Formats: sequence, C-alpha cells, structure tokens
Amino acid sequence: MPLPTPTPEQFEAIKRHGRYVLRACPGSGKTFTVAYRIAERVGKWKSIHSGLAALSFTNVACEEIRDVVEQLGAGRAFESPHFIGTLDSWIDSYIFLPFGHQVMGCTRRPVIVGFGEKPWSQAGRWAWREIECNKGCSLTDFSWDLNGEVVDIRPRPRNCTLHHSRCMKMKKQFSEAGYATQTDAAYWAVRVLEQYPGLAKALVRRFPELLIDEAQDTSHAQMKIIDLLVAAGLKEVVLVGDPDQAVYEWRTAHPELFLQKISASGWEKPLNLTENKRSSQAICDATHPFSTLPSPSKGREKGKRPQTWFFDEGDPHSVVDRFVEMCAAEGIDATRQSIAVLVRGRTLLRRILKLSEDVDPWLQDASPTRPLACAAWERDRGRPKDARRWTEVSIIYLLGADPKDIKLEDLIGLRSGVRSIGMMLHRLTNSLPETSLPLNSWVSAARQAFETWAATTGWSFSPNVASMIAVKAYRLVKGKQNEKSARTTDFLDRPVASYFDAPISPHLVTVETVHSAKGKTYEAVLLALSKYQPCTVKVLAEAGPDSEERRTAYVAMTRPRSLLVVAVPNGTKEQNLARFGGFDIVKE
Repeated sequence: MPLPTPTPEQFEAIKRHGRYVLRACPGSGKTFTVAYRIAERVGKWKSIHSGLAALSFTNVACEEIRDVVEQLGAGRAFESPHFIGTLDSWIDSYIFLPFGHQVMGCTRRPVIVGFGEKPWSQAGRWAWREIECNKGCSLTDFSWDLNGEVVDIRPRPRNCTLHHSRCMKMKKQFSEAGYATQTDAAYWAVRVLEQYPGLAKALVRRFPELLIDEAQDTSHAQMKIIDLLVAAGLKEVVLVGDPDQAVYEWRTAHPELFLQKISASGWEKPLNLTENKRSSQAICDATHPFSTLPSPSKGREKGKRPQTWFFDEGDPHSVVDRFVEMCAAEGIDATRQSIAVLVRGRTLLRRILKLSEDVDPWLQDASPTRPLACAAWERDRGRPKDARRWTEVSIIYLLGADPKDIKLEDLIGLRSGVRSIGMMLHRLTNSLPETSLPLNSWVSAARQAFETWAATTGWSFSPNVASMIAVKAYRLVKGKQNEKSARTTDFLDRPVASYFDAPISPHLVTVETVHSAKGKTYEAVLLALSKYQPCTVKVLAEAGPDSEERRTAYVAMTRPRSLLVVAVPNGTKEQNLARFGGFDIVKE
C-alpha cells in the first residue's frame, strides 16, 4: 500500500528547522510525519562523523517509525552516524554507561538493573534483614531528584516510621557500588553533563539534530538533559507529542514539561497537527471535552454518534456480546484487528477474559522459567530481538549465574564467538512451544526443547539442569468461614500468554488495558468503566486538565475509526455524564 502525500500541516513540520514543539492530535499521522522528516533529513545528510538522533519512549514506537522510514526508502537512517531508538537507550549508550562512574563514586562501568531482563534481588549486602524498616521497599523504588535528594518514585509512596532512612543510606551505597535503575541513569546523565560541559558540547557535535517522539512522556531528568544540550549549542531539536495522551505519570513522566517548551525562551512558535485521519467527526466532537484542544480536531467524515451504555460490572460479558452484535450490524467483522474492548483496571479485564484471580505461577530466586516464557511470548508477538534477550537471561540462570552481573559471552568464553552465540539463542527461541499452550504442558515441552538444544551447544550445563524449568505445583485458595485453605492447580491449565499483557479473549476480539492500546487503531472500541478507582465516571466528571485519568479515557476513546461506545456501571448518576454530551445515552 503506497504511503500518502504529506498534508500542508505535516509538510511544514517536515521542512521546518530550529527548536520547536509539534503538537499532534490523535490520528494526525504523527508517526508518518516523524518518519518522513527523518527520511528527508537523512537523504540530504553529508557529514560522516555526525548524525541525526530520532528517539521515542518504547521499542514498539521505534519499530513503527523504522517501518515507515524503510517504506520511504531511507535505509541510511539505520546506519552510523545516525541513531533511531529509545531515549533511554540513547542516554545509556552515549552518556550514562561510558561516563556515569565519573559522578557516581564507583570505579567501574555502571550496571543498569531493575527492569525485565535484569531483575534486582534483595539478597546479600542489599538485604534489609534485621533492620526495623518497611520490608516492602526495594532499592529500585527510590531514585534521585534534580536536587540530589533520594525520593520514593512509586505511584503511591509508602509510609515509613523511619522515613526510609535505611533505604536512603543503602541507595547511596547501591550507586557507589556501580548499580543504577533506568530512572537513576537519567539522573546521573544530568550530573555528567553538568560537571563535564565539554561532553555536552561533544555530544552536540556528534548529534547536531534531535527528534524526540512522544515527548509528553519525558521526565524532569530527561528534559534537563535536553536543556543542557541546548545550552551546549544544540540548534535543531523537535519535540513531538500530545499532552492529552500522557498516561505514564507513574513512570515519572511529566506532560507539563512538554507544554512549557511551547512558550519557552529560545524556542520558536509551535506547530500543530489538527487533522484526525483516523476517527470520524462525531468521535472527534464527542471526545473533545476530555482534551485541552481549543476546538475539536477535523475528522474523516460525520459518522455515527458515540453511545453511552449501562452494564452490570459483576457480569460484563453481556455488554461485550451486545457490542459485537452492534458491530456486526454496522458491517464490522469480529476480529482482534478491528474490534477492541478497553478497560482501565486489571480486575474488570480479568472478568471479561473469564480468568480467575491474579496468580503468580513463577518460582522466584533466579528461576529461568519466567524469562524463557517471556522469550516465547515475545517471539509469538513477532519481536525476535526482545525474545533473544529473554532467552539469554534464562540461559545465564541455567548456567548458575546472575544476568545482572555477567554477560553470556563472558560466562561461556569468547571462543564460541558472539555470532554463534546469537545463532544458538535463536535456535532455542524458535524451538520453544507456543504460548497458547496451557502452562503445565508448556513447561514440559519447554524442558524437552531445552534438553534437545543443550546437547548441541557444547556449553557446560550442570546435570539435570532442565529441572530448573518449573513453576509452582499448586496454590492455596482461602476456604469459607471455619474452613481450611485448599490446594488447587487450576492455574496450570491457563495459556501461558494469559500471564502477560496479551491474554486470549473468549470473544474473538481484542480485550486489553488502555495503556496497552495506546498508539493503536481499531474500527470499533468499547471502553468499559468501573465504579471503583481510579478511572470512574465521577472522577472523569470532576477531573481537571491535569488529570491522568481523564487523559487515559481520552486515549481509549480516540482509538476507533468509526464506532465508539462507553459502558458505565448500572446506577451511574446522569449528572456525572455531563462531559459525555456528544454521546447518545442508551439505557437498554
């Protein structure tokens, strides 16, 4: 399918030079505009020693940009001296990892821990042990603000009678030992650029142009890095985003930082993408009260007015079935690509998916099973690079080491060669069973796949190492009053995929959280609201422009092309539906 021609708004953003903000409404072709700008710049790039850095906040967003860049025939953008990747990876690669030790007080290259493939274990010197402290804390729950103070970064900080004094002390020791979380890395990168301004100037020479997508999700430290680079002479920087779609404040994102740049000194007049090429005008009009836009976006066509339904939250399946029937009447087939049911909380999600209460089936303490399952899940989603990383983590555990302390090539010896290591990991990843299998069957098949694969590697695995690929044998279910807890193994019959963020829907449509749906497009969307916190009808009625829950609802309601229904719990007061003025209220 040929790519469209840029609109006048998009063309202005593609051609413009300088420092400015590009505010893009939902469905305005933001990814296309960003990719087209990259292709335009790279096509005229002459320097072989400096390049353009195009950054976003997730690997998924980066892959979408790369796909469009490739369709535009700008393959040079993937080669040095240019960089397309996440903002975190760029900060890590060019600032924190090579220079972080200069400001952390450690004597070695720092190590980033605390995320998926490099979990952090509170053991040994990092254990709280006999200290009278909140046992629920972890060193990854704390980071540094720009004043150099240790702060609790959890969405809901915990009260502590000792004011986290033990946590603060150990966090400093954590840094001096050379460890950092990704949040810490951005802070230390700020300190590097502040203390060594020559490095900031060198980085500007290396990357004289920055293009930052989803910039509404920047943290204070990340925006400070941009400011320091501007102070060091960076003249070409574009921040692209939509503050109404900032839904990651729990990850230290602050959309007000994006808005401040619209009128900041030294920044030019902002540009806007106001034409919504995704949704109908009826959807644009109905969702406008949930945005901060001065007027509704220009939609594709008039379209069908969105509707508000009432439903029984304890048994939500009927409203989903009713929605699927409505879609069929409108000529929309029930597929996972065309219809989505979106929710804010996990409880309602699990009810719709007919799943039992949340269960953690994974063994702890360096078990290789969960990362191996993650590898299979990422493979099934079409993400081979992520799958390979998880496979590597699992193999390091199976070799008796800790992935936060050592790399696989160092563990088995470079004699095997990095390329052959990658080939072996690829083979294991592809031999793992599909994650649609029940957990119990999947573990048995994965164990057999590993044994077959291990016999061909020549690596030194311990005898019976495959037995480490295991999950919990049972879970305890609380009995009724005066009854003892009982053991159950029902969770072993659930598909492996249901333990991650892409469970299998019994309705043959996509059922997912709003955060998982961000950036996606569907023909029809049903947003089911709960009567419990955090995203309720009452909260949305009272929410101001700085409310993350209002923005979350806005993201959900701007996903569909032609059909939108918002389902609210039975008993919802109609005065709380005032913001839904563009919706038809249907009680039956």
